[in-house]
Amino acid sequence: MRSCLFVLLLVACGGPEPTATSTAQPLANEPAYAALDAASRDAVDRSPVPVLLLPADYAADAQVMVGPRWLAVAWSRDGLTLNLHATDAAGPSLSEEELQRLPPASHEVRGVPARTTVNDGIRSVAWEHEGVAYSLEAECADVSEDVRCAAPTFLLELADALVALPSTFDRGARRGGAR
Repeated sequence: MRSCLFVLLLVACGGPEPTATSTAQPLANEPAYAALDAASRDAVDRSPVPVLLLPADYAADAQVMVGPRWLAVAWSRDGLTLNLHATDAAGPSLSEEELQRLPPASHEVRGVPARTTVNDGIRSVAWEHEGVAYSLEAECADVSEDVRCAAPTFLLELADALVALPSTFDRGARRGGAR
């Protein structure tokens, strides 16, 4: 009876936290993961949210950082800086009236609605998947001449090309994700 209650308690609480080694072996065969430096691979292994990585072409120069509720990936080379953020923390929800005033998302990324913005020449695309908010930003040294920042095309294509690490996709769901 006690062991049954213990199992039910573990299930209700989301079970034990994964260990850093729980994802290391399955990820070793993923080129984007394998190309990361040791500190970035360690950050991926500790990520509290489902991990999307820049494709392998970018990974060798990428840096991955994690916090209690977020993951960030930074990359910079040849006049282009990329930043990817993922978090399951959310601020106050919009009211039903505020939601009604929002225009529909004009793009789709990874099969879900996405919004693009440009602020001071930094282009970004944001979307949510299974309770985790993702944002990918591109900043070009020459905003007016670099086609990667002149239109949303490059960023939308890159967002679709991000590498999902399936063994990490149970992480955000334990806490219920963003609300």
